[in-house]
Amino acid sequence: TSMDGIVSEEEKKAMMLGFDPEEMAMKAADFQTLAGVLVQLETRIDEECRAAPKPSGGDPSLQHGERVEDGQFIYKIFNDLNVNVNTYQTFVTMMKCAAKTVVRGSEIMSQPKQRETPLMEIAKFVERIFKKKQPQFFVTRVGPDTDTFRSGRKKAGPSLSYWCFFPGLCLQSLTEKGVGSFLLASGTLSPMDSFAHELALDFPVRLENPHVIQSNQVWGGVVTCGPNGNVQLNSSFRLRDTPEYKSEIGNVVLSAAKIIPDGLLVFFPSYSVMNSCIQHWKATGIWAGLDAVKTCVVEPSNSEEFHACYKEFNVALQQVTKRGAAFFAVCRGKVSEGIDFADKACRGVILTGIPYAGSKDPLVHQKRLYLDKRKQKYGDGYSGNEWYSQTAMRAVNQALGRVIRNRYDFGAVILADERFANENARNQISLWLRPS
Repeated sequence: TSMDGIVSEEEKKAMMLGFDPEEMAMKAADFQTLAGVLVQLETRIDEECRAAPKPSGGDPSLQHGERVEDGQFIYKIFNDLNVNVNTYQTFVTMMKCAAKTVVRGSEIMSQPKQRETPLMEIAKFVERIFKKKQPQFFVTRVGPDTDTFRSGRKKAGPSLSYWCFFPGLCLQSLTEKGVGSFLLASGTLSPMDSFAHELALDFPVRLENPHVIQSNQVWGGVVTCGPNGNVQLNSSFRLRDTPEYKSEIGNVVLSAAKIIPDGLLVFFPSYSVMNSCIQHWKATGIWAGLDAVKTCVVEPSNSEEFHACYKEFNVALQQVTKRGAAFFAVCRGKVSEGIDFADKACRGVILTGIPYAGSKDPLVHQKRLYLDKRKQKYGDGYSGNEWYSQTAMRAVNQALGRVIRNRYDFGAVILADERFANENARNQISLWLRPS
């Protein structure tokens, strides 16, 4: 603000546009200071990655250049840059101001609206972690970018991650604002005890209903081996890549496709498993057999291409030359969770495996460790292995739920994996399907 409390014409214009006059005082030197801090942060992240122990030492699940610490570690990183609980607001203000500043020639100008730039995202992130510090629910990670890790690319730049492993934090903030009641409704909340524990609410009123359909409207079965009878169907990591498995699971799908009318959904644990099987089927003639009885559509990993595939599937259902269409898709994808396949759109679902998340995925691995430590420390909740299993089975139930969408609907559910013959696995299937 100007000397002696006098507001300049430029500051009046700024206030009319909704700007803080103090933000208008940001000069080139301030930008240089801000850039220096951000460069220091990037350098610090890179140094932490370089100093991290190699996978052979310490935790064998860690990648090269990956370091994982408790939630407090992120504050140590920022404190070394002189960004702490006393100074963070100044740092955030500078970033927000810089994010909505444009330079035209030698003139520095502000824009009326804050743009969602990477700088603005960093500003909001820093503000959030300092405004309400709860490091006990978080894990700090420095290491190769996790999205690059999942895509399988070899070169992964260093990144800083701050992961919240306590979903109840979101509902906790709502209860503090005075929200008195929560109503959660879904077909995949079971098992309810672990779900309630994750959200840290009691949920004194609980209801798990049977389905509105009659028992004769759904058929369910576990297929433990293929038509040849000598190859066990098991889509676990150690077995699913063998030619024998791919041929047998393909023959199971082909046999079902010949007798199930109209729409058929075939779910795989992941895109890599689905693509590997389809490639094998095309080389061995199984795919040609499938295409002879149904129009075959494959779910793309690119969401932009999905609408065209979905349209192709629905158009094929109206054809009279074939006995419907088959949609090959993945658990946790658009087909399994976001679309209503009512009536003839789905008369059968085949599940080719249990969609366990990648055990070496940094996010998955750290979530399991977090839950194990919490259970050991407090003696309640559930273990990392229990979470890992239940998360997979929730994805299973989402996919299987595509087959029955109204009280007059009917269809078949085929669990083509020997692990479903285990009683524990079947007990995690949705209540409406268990009797079948």
